[in-house]
Amino acid sequence: MDTVISELCKVTGKIRDIHGLHLRAASEIFKATAKLNCDVKISRDDDPKRSGNAKSIIALLALGATSDTLLEVTAEGPDAEVAIKALEPYFYILARPMKLAELSAILERLEMHPSRTLGQNFLVDDNCLAALVRAAAPQPGEEILEIGPGTGVLTQRMLEAGSRVTAIEFDSRLAGYLREKYAGNPALRLIEADACKVDYKALFPEGKAFRCVANLPYCCASVLLATLSELANPPKSFHVLLQKE
Repeated sequence: MDTVISELCKVTGKIRDIHGLHLRAASEIFKATAKLNCDVKISRDDDPKRSGNAKSIIALLALGATSDTLLEVTAEGPDAEVAIKALEPYFYILARPMKLAELSAILERLEMHPSRTLGQNFLVDDNCLAALVRAAAPQPGEEILEIGPGTGVLTQRMLEAGSRVTAIEFDSRLAGYLREKYAGNPALRLIEADACKVDYKALFPEGKAFRCVANLPYCCASVLLATLSELANPPKSFHVLLQKE
């Protein structure tokens, strides 16, 4: 039998909170593995004895993962590789976005306020983040374009998935923050520039496949979508948050 072991997936939030997001996540993990021909075990990295079968919602909730817990997924059987691939998107549902208090502290340190002129909007809604990451399902090694990374909440999730991210940030203060936060990370290519004036042909020449996953600046979202769509080498897909008009 083939055995596939995933990379450690950081889980934030409390899975045992059965009243909200975490029960739903456990239910979807269960649905993703229930019909596969393999055994799937999820264990805590800090206490390997605490493990559960992914095909049991009760066992998943009993893991009691907290904000610092790392989970390891082991699949064994004919469908082992399929199981790991199917589960990857669901772990991001459990990822906790930046809380409003944390965001406020960062903005205060940077001596800035969200700019309506720049269309700045910061992602603090956990349901929106979970839905976006799950829909995009970032894959290891793939190229992703993110416009308007802000404080890096979405960026972090894509880097954790193993994707290579090109992030374009216009605000010099936020660009500096990200540059410091991800110093030395070769998977992130940070460009401080106006996304409407960037030479995307140079960044993604023909033959270099990429996707666009972003919480777009509201002030220029339409222009950016049109510009990217008209490229000779456009994104393979768009997974973006837009202002409801």
